[in-house]
Amino acid sequence: MRKRLPLEPRPKPRAPASAAAREKAKQLRCNAREHLVMLYSKAGSALPREHQDHSYRHVIELCNESLAADATISYAITHRATAHFELRMWEESVADAEWAEQLIRERPGPLDTESLVNALFHAAQAKIKLGRFEESLNDLQLALELDFADDRVPDELAVVRRHIAAYKARSAGDARKERSLRIEDYSSFGLSSYELALLDEAGISPWAGYAKHILKIVNTTGKDVPAPATKLHEHHTHTQCSNCFVNKLEANLFLCARCKAALYCSKECQQQAWKGHKPVCTQSAARREKLKSMTLTPAPNCDVPDQPTTALALIDFLSAWTGKHRPILANTVAYALRLRRNPTAHLSKALRVCVEWVPGPQATSRRFRMVQAAILDFDSESFDEGEGSERARQGAEDAQKHSLRGSDRVAMITIVCISCEPTQYIYSPVIVGRGEAVDRPEKFWIDTLSAVIG
Repeated sequence: MRKRLPLEPRPKPRAPASAAAREKAKQLRCNAREHLVMLYSKAGSALPREHQDHSYRHVIELCNESLAADATISYAITHRATAHFELRMWEESVADAEWAEQLIRERPGPLDTESLVNALFHAAQAKIKLGRFEESLNDLQLALELDFADDRVPDELAVVRRHIAAYKARSAGDARKERSLRIEDYSSFGLSSYELALLDEAGISPWAGYAKHILKIVNTTGKDVPAPATKLHEHHTHTQCSNCFVNKLEANLFLCARCKAALYCSKECQQQAWKGHKPVCTQSAARREKLKSMTLTPAPNCDVPDQPTTALALIDFLSAWTGKHRPILANTVAYALRLRRNPTAHLSKALRVCVEWVPGPQATSRRFRMVQAAILDFDSESFDEGEGSERARQGAEDAQKHSLRGSDRVAMITIVCISCEPTQYIYSPVIVGRGEAVDRPEKFWIDTLSAVIG
């Protein structure tokens, strides 16, 4: 199951104070639903628009009362999202639909697929109105995977694809022109010229869901706008101690002074890991010394005049780029391994991402672009960079042993730069959890990864 953390996740709601409060909330939810059913009926559609709007506002009031009594059930939030949509309150509708999605995913017990599809559908509907077509497409594709029988989803998918195709046609494939057209059509997405310029400089689309959150950070702190893979909550949850895998939200991490690769949360963790880390550290330190003297040349047919000419410099760029995109890489490997079908896939397979250098002044997150990605067996002949698959396999096994959370799975990602000769690579172990991700077709996760990291 896709694990999407809202930019400002709501705290987990408390259970209702009493059975009476739970029953009251249920009755209010049912009343809200009855109003919506009536409004979507032939009789409701015939009402004057002002009467419809009044009824939708009443639905919101009923949902608010229900949530005040019991906010642990998603139905009232989804009903309110529907009412907000009909009142043309698109932002509020998206916020409610994503909140409902969060509650459904976090609720213990079997996944309520029907409710999740409903939340995804309502979020996608509102995002279309806001011009956030790529996010809407993502939500609808997931909804379709979860429930092929929902007739609403294919129709809405067709609408999204028509919008995307229309902008591609109007701009003749020119990304800059398409950006300008979408800004003009959607009233600058509610942003000032200065804010649009900041986002443009950082390479962030103004219609991206996190754009306003990033600008909020900039406006309140006065700092430069972060790169697209800004260090939000999800980034820190995928930056972990190499021994106990506590994440950066829970502890301050520091680098091993010798290999400049392993991260630790404390001296105690570093000491505990030393027996297993020592050979790796020695190899890594020796490799860094070797990389200092290794000269690189551009690969054939690669126009990369400013690509570093020493291996160590390129590896440092590659490591920084990987750090920026660690959350999406971790999520992708969870999807691509299909852990729900094969819970032990992470022990025999790794995600291999091939990238090339992007010339010119670039933000760290845009320094490389993805060329291809694939899941490979450690024994695959294609898994031949450096010392081969054995180092990747050993790294995954060591990371798995050192994880203190037995419920976690540790998978390996290999990032390979193919725009230089000899080819350079890095390995990065990541926590992938207990298989929350929905099994997705290969094309879907590759397209999603490509859309984010270029």
